[in-house]
Order: sequence, then C-alpha cells, then structure tokens
Amino acid sequence: MAHSIFAFSLTTSVVLEKGQTVFSESGDLIGRILAVHKLPEEKTLYSYDYDVESTPDTYAKLKSGELKIYRIDKYSVTSCSICYVRK
Repeated sequence: MAHSIFAFSLTTSVVLEKGQTVFSESGDLIGRILAVHKLPEEKTLYSYDYDVESTPDTYAKLKSGELKIYRIDKYSVTSCSICYVRK
C-alpha cells in the first residue's frame, strides 16, 4: 500500500545532494533531500530548489522563522508541487 510523503521546497544557493539530511541550528532533524532542481541563474538570486521530506510541523516552524536551517543563511521554503509516495 502506498503512503504519501510530506515534502516542502527549499530554495537556496547552497549546494546539497540528493539523500543528504538537513538539520536545524539546534540539531533537530529537518528532513532528507528527495530531489534537486537546478534553477536558471538569470531568474533568481538562488541557484537550487530542493524537495525535502519532512513534517507539516517542521515546515510551519521554518516558514514562521521559529526554526533556522544549520549552516544555510539565505533560503526560502514553500509548499512542494510534487507529490511523493512510499510503496
């Protein structure tokens, strides 16, 4: 039976890899990178868009600024436009 995975999009100029985990400044797990999308450089200040497997609660805390991503100063988070499932 397939289960949907909650994911959000993380956009930044920092280079990360598929499968890499992302942590908060306090050491809490934010999530695992499911996909990497290179953005056209002339259209944005950021170069990469990552789909990150996480939880709705973690996403809300990142969006509100309550949580900060470790070692990434400039980024934005948005809802993910791709639906991921685990079989």
